[in-house]
Amino acid sequence: EDGMGGGRVKHVVIDTGKTFKRAACRFFPMHGVRNVDAVILTHEHADAILGLDDMRETKPWGKNWREMPKIPPTPVYCSKETYAHIERVFPYLVKKPQKGEVVRMVSQLEFNTVASFSIFAPVEGLSVRALPTIHGGDCVTFGFEFGSRERVVYLSDFNKLPDETLEAVTARHVDIL
Repeated sequence: EDGMGGGRVKHVVIDTGKTFKRAACRFFPMHGVRNVDAVILTHEHADAILGLDDMRETKPWGKNWREMPKIPPTPVYCSKETYAHIERVFPYLVKKPQKGEVVRMVSQLEFNTVASFSIFAPVEGLSVRALPTIHGGDCVTFGFEFGSRERVVYLSDFNKLPDETLEAVTARHVDIL
């Protein structure tokens, strides 16, 4: 798969909810997606994280996977609150195997926490800014701003925008909201 300029197209998934595997099996082949280069999580609820374990299906596992070269982990970006929840729900995805411990076929993930309004690069050439939104009560979710020239803002699963987030979104032209 070639992207613009001859480089490989990169695939970034936002949220891996409880229906992630079914959606990936249906839509990835239709769009030629053979791998996921990074995952960005909006929050810690089931509709955003319950498919994390199914990320292993996006890697080249084979019958003799224990003998295969080590597969690089997929980077996952989330808030520290979401990461703390993932540690409780999926301890086997977070814990690194100790020397001599049996290696299990689980998703190979590398977790990275991001703070509100921080800018990170899930893949080379893509800048993303975390935009805090309110899901309800004290649950803060992230929306995301992608790009610097063309600007795409992704906001989902929220019921209120904090003033700082609204200011950040409306500060300049948005190409796709």
